[in-house]
Amino acid sequence: MRLAFFIAWRYLFSRKSKNVIHLISIISMVVVAFVTAAMVIVMSAFNGIESLVDDLFAHFDAPVVIEHMSKRPFDISDEQFQRMIGDNSISKVERVLEDDVWISYGEANGVVVMKGVEGDYGSVTGMKDLMRSGKFDVSDTVMVSSVPGLGVCGQLKIPLDEQWRKDLLIRVPIKGRKLSRFREQAFSEVTSEIRGVFSANAELDVKYLFVPLHNAQQMMGMKDMVSSLEVFLEPDVDIDEFAKDWNQHWINDSLQMTTRNQKNALIYKTTQSEKWATFAILFFILFIASFNIVSSLSMLILEKTNDLRIISSMGASSVLIERVFIFQGVLINALGGFIGLLLGLLICWGQRTFGWIKMEGAVVDHYPVEVDALSVAQIGLTVLVTGTLFCVFMVKWLMRRRSGGQPKYQAEDVAA
Repeated sequence: MRLAFFIAWRYLFSRKSKNVIHLISIISMVVVAFVTAAMVIVMSAFNGIESLVDDLFAHFDAPVVIEHMSKRPFDISDEQFQRMIGDNSISKVERVLEDDVWISYGEANGVVVMKGVEGDYGSVTGMKDLMRSGKFDVSDTVMVSSVPGLGVCGQLKIPLDEQWRKDLLIRVPIKGRKLSRFREQAFSEVTSEIRGVFSANAELDVKYLFVPLHNAQQMMGMKDMVSSLEVFLEPDVDIDEFAKDWNQHWINDSLQMTTRNQKNALIYKTTQSEKWATFAILFFILFIASFNIVSSLSMLILEKTNDLRIISSMGASSVLIERVFIFQGVLINALGGFIGLLLGLLICWGQRTFGWIKMEGAVVDHYPVEVDALSVAQIGLTVLVTGTLFCVFMVKWLMRRRSGGQPKYQAEDVAA
């Protein structure tokens, strides 16, 4: 084994090996390196996108949400609420009330989703870190405070300089009053003071307006009612296991518990499908690149005919000779894969540090990249195993073909 590896190493790195075969071996190594680097970069890019999506939706989609199956507001008893907040797996439970409202700022108006939340909602969810202007202040005061999204401000021409000279007018539909009959009397009006502007992504920025929960309940005439309970868990708690346990032992037939992954299942599945489809394409390219290694091995076998005859006459078995060329192919593949891993990690580090590829007008200023050690290990193992198996089978086939279809490689076959 050591002798075969030594001979293969000498064939690959001998100073006299400056011919076309050596050049082809170097090209094969470079091809494997670039494909491996591409795998690392692509997988890291998709991991970065997944992390970005998690960060964006984490502020709006709690780990677990409890709501009525019909999506209408419901009343939760104090006993149930106290039992929930007393669970050691739960760090915080936020009560939320949502409904569509009509808002006006000056002459401009539009329809948004009013989301009534409690005063500490900004700290619990991290919304305070998404503020584009002002601060996330939905404290329960005499004057209704509000925090619209950046897209809402764009539609209503609300300035972002924290000098909001006008108040925001909120019109909430009164339950039981039809617009066709009551006209303007079908709405209850409340004047709101803008405290800040948030920005998460284009879809959410144009959709939401945050107000204090108490004020939302008063405007909608739904005292002590909520449309959902947003449950935030301790860091070490598994979301799916928590939801499964509570669905079995606590949640009644009229309420349902939905996890963040379930709510955004389509987004996560699409991202995963794209990632593995791209990986499959790169793996196919890697498989094609392995033929370059076989080509260099085939030419090397022809070139080293005299050498093989000599070592065979010295007692080398056909197995030893096969191992020489197998190790030669494995060395080309392994070194190419190792260089590719280093190159891919270097490019990912550069993107994270310097942000070479920009994303104009996006939530982040440069393309997100996140290196996962497990993914890198899987890529390295894939490259190594694929190249090794390919070299083993192809070298055995080449040697048997040269020996006239016999499984053993004899010295007289080489001499011929």
